Amino acid sequence: MRCFIAAVAAATLSVGAFAADLMPGSKAPEVKVQNWIKGTPVNKFEKGKVYVVEFWATWCGPCRESIPHLTELAKENPSVKFVGVSIWEDNKDDAVAKFVKDMGDKMNYNVAYGGNKEGMAETWMQAAYRNGIPSAFLIKGDEICWIGHPMELDEPLKKVLAGNFDVSAEKTKYGKYIQGRKAEKEVAAKIKEAQECYAKGDKKKANDLLDQAASMSDESKSEIDMIRFGWLAKEDPAAWENKAAEYSKTDEGRSTLCSFAMQQTQNGDVKAGAKAIELAVRNCKDSDVVCFYYGTEFYSQTKDYKRALELVNKAIAGIPNSQFKDNDEVKQMFDRMKTDLEAKAKG
Repeated sequence: MRCFIAAVAAATLSVGAFAADLMPGSKAPEVKVQNWIKGTPVNKFEKGKVYVVEFWATWCGPCRESIPHLTELAKENPSVKFVGVSIWEDNKDDAVAKFVKDMGDKMNYNVAYGGNKEGMAETWMQAAYRNGIPSAFLIKGDEICWIGHPMELDEPLKKVLAGNFDVSAEKTKYGKYIQGRKAEKEVAAKIKEAQECYAKGDKKKANDLLDQAASMSDESKSEIDMIRFGWLAKEDPAAWENKAAEYSKTDEGRSTLCSFAMQQTQNGDVKAGAKAIELAVRNCKDSDVVCFYYGTEFYSQTKDYKRALELVNKAIAGIPNSQFKDNDEVKQMFDRMKTDLEAKAKG
């Protein structure tokens, strides 16, 4: 599910370690962008004034949803300087400026292009362990007061403007968030080491490392199960098929099958991937558009456009009874996929 949401609307990037973590109570880093696109440049933070610095990208669905909200907040709070900084994308053919122009009055605040992974993506987002967009920083003077999703900005902004926001309490809360992010990074490193050991033929050490990773984080269980499922496909195909059939009976299991199948499109065992994806799509509910999405993607990448078209049609048919029934972004995405596949299936 999380991979699907990312494909529809956002992307996440890994974070690195900084000597000093950026959090509420920290001094705001420098505003350094490649070019200003709309509004008045904000080059420094002035004492006593309140600012909102929000990071977004043209490809990010949730960003499109939060932009009008930020515009409304900017209208309601004219004393606050709002700055939207595009990151994690290359500004080819002035794509960012074109996006801002198309948004028109829906994006009515100061906007800049900050670069891809460099610049403010490092000094702000990476330093604060933010691995997803949109993300907003609320600043008073040159002190960061709050960091979070812009759709949750309303209440902190009111309190900061009223002068009764507890930065110290927010710092404690955010510190726990950073601890969690650091722990996730340690688990990811352990899993990576396990995969490297397996590739070198040291299966015992590889499994021991996965056990260690699992003991460090309950949330890593599904990822670790998928890795071991992939190893089983190489070591014992018959046992793998039995396990795959077992996985097809539950939502979580079908998610593992989908993830495994997509993994096989990258220099993997495509036949095993097809077996996995078929078990998933044939046993899921009609309203499980996420499963059908993965099926469509798998067959698109393996160039079986006819089967991909069948599954995208199943996804579209299932949307009205799914959790995405009111999500226009999802509907439009599937419509685009269908149009593309119809053309490919014909020719």
